[in-house]
Amino acid sequence: MTPRSAPRSAPRSAHRSGGDAASLHWRGPVAGFLGLIFGGIVLLAAATTPARADQTDAALTPLFERLAQPGLAEQEARGLEFEIWHLWNQSGSPTIDLLMGRGKQFDDTPRELTQAIALFDAAVALAPGFAEAWNKRATAHYLQGDYPAAIRDIEQTLRLEPRHFGALSGLGLIMVELGETEKALRAFRLALEINPHLSDIANEVALLETDLAGQGI
Repeated sequence: MTPRSAPRSAPRSAHRSGGDAASLHWRGPVAGFLGLIFGGIVLLAAATTPARADQTDAALTPLFERLAQPGLAEQEARGLEFEIWHLWNQSGSPTIDLLMGRGKQFDDTPRELTQAIALFDAAVALAPGFAEAWNKRATAHYLQGDYPAAIRDIEQTLRLEPRHFGALSGLGLIMVELGETEKALRAFRLALEINPHLSDIANEVALLETDLAGQGI
């Protein structure tokens, strides 16, 4: 789904939504870990049939059940993630899709992020039950360095879709940057319970556990 670059080695400017074939479409050097965390994949560009889906789609349940199985081949796990992100990103509304698409086209400069947030604001106002609108706005707030706003949007994403491993991973990343190691571990472990195939998250958990063990010496 996304390049598995290690989060600790990436500067904050590199933490933005991206993905294999499709990310938030923000341009520039930013890529990698946040593709998983906040964003979905550019598979949206390949979705030719608009349909009502979002986080309430019943088709998600068997996908999550299969994704939770340990020992899946990486190709199968990435394929399941792809299908889940695809459903999460379907609003069923041409207006919401237009707002989301335009919001995802902006670069990660302060001015353009402000414009992206305004578009995501409109999407949230029009479709407050659409989890991915909150999730995408969380990404933009994160990139602006507005962690409280990002956390609020992540929390709402999780109220609407508790299985959102991307939002949980994003929450963990923010907690790492805030120095809240135990809270970061809690979020990362929840993400791994839902999707045990997140190798970067598993690596981050191992690093944080080592840090905590060292502090206890």
